[in-house]
Amino acid sequence: MPAKTPAPTVLTGRHIRLEPLTMGHVPDLFAAGGGDEEVWRWLTVLPPKTEPELAELAAELIADDAYVAFAVIDLASGKAVGWTTYMDFSARDERLEIGWTWYGRSVWRTAVNTEAKLLLLTHAFEELGMGRVQWKTDHLNLRSQEAIRRLGASPRHPAAAPAAPGRQLALQRLLLDAVRRVAGRQGPPHRAPGPGVSGVSGLTVTAARAGDEPRWRELFQGYAAFYAVPLTDDDYRRVWSWIHDPAREIRCLLARDATGRPVGLAHYRPYDSPLRGTCGFLDDLFVDPAVRGGGAADALLAELRRIAAAEGWPLIRWNTAEDNYRARAVYDRHAVKTVFLTYSMSTQQD
Repeated sequence: MPAKTPAPTVLTGRHIRLEPLTMGHVPDLFAAGGGDEEVWRWLTVLPPKTEPELAELAAELIADDAYVAFAVIDLASGKAVGWTTYMDFSARDERLEIGWTWYGRSVWRTAVNTEAKLLLLTHAFEELGMGRVQWKTDHLNLRSQEAIRRLGASPRHPAAAPAAPGRQLALQRLLLDAVRRVAGRQGPPHRAPGPGVSGVSGLTVTAARAGDEPRWRELFQGYAAFYAVPLTDDDYRRVWSWIHDPAREIRCLLARDATGRPVGLAHYRPYDSPLRGTCGFLDDLFVDPAVRGGGAADALLAELRRIAAAEGWPLIRWNTAEDNYRARAVYDRHAVKTVFLTYSMSTQQD
């Protein structure tokens, strides 16, 4: 039986109810988490400082057919305490993503998130007939990672979800990316970039090629070591295969020296912003320490900007660690810091 496309519905558990998000939920939602920067830290929008700002976000989300948005209602109080969505769904491919989720601090580390995920997973597998459900988190978002582990899933590997009361969830392939979101989201392929010339220090920047795998691995190992993320051989093989899989949207740019040897990498992908449409997201950027300061990072960012402009992406976003001062010095030349060291680079020439 083919899968069904998600539609607004009501899902009720012991502690919460998920119901279609409406503008009537906005006052409760603002009271729960509006203006709280920590609540909104890992989302791709600025924290709404006023109720009208939150209302604008909610209106955009409700109107966007790419999302099925739910208000999360705490049954004890009857108040909306957050929202969550089905997104990036395809009935044909039998897959969807759970995302664009936030909760007010008062319900952190309670039954709310666990039951919301179980309700959504149960509905996705048992009612909609999906074969794969995924959600993603930034590798620095330790609170979200811990919440995922409490649900019984392990980063980087498929995991069985806990059974909802009286049900056994057939979780066939849960993709949980805790390594700078290297997997990206699945979906129709976007236009592949052609070879680009950086115009910086004589370097060239091109898409990764089949013969680049050994050097790409060395660079990606350096990236993983910098962030103290343990990756296995299987992890490297998996990411390399994703880069060359047209069904996946993650792509890789390599900065090359005068001999053609890769000296830096950038992994990037499109993502859907509720307010700006499809934008670009830079997952990883790493330059060989032996050539840092020679323009490789600038060349990668310049080529990424060119590609994004050609794709029609209005913005490119990325994150970096607060104490990564060398990277921040480069990024400050290209982009404007928003909140919490999330950078945005316009694709419009000055």
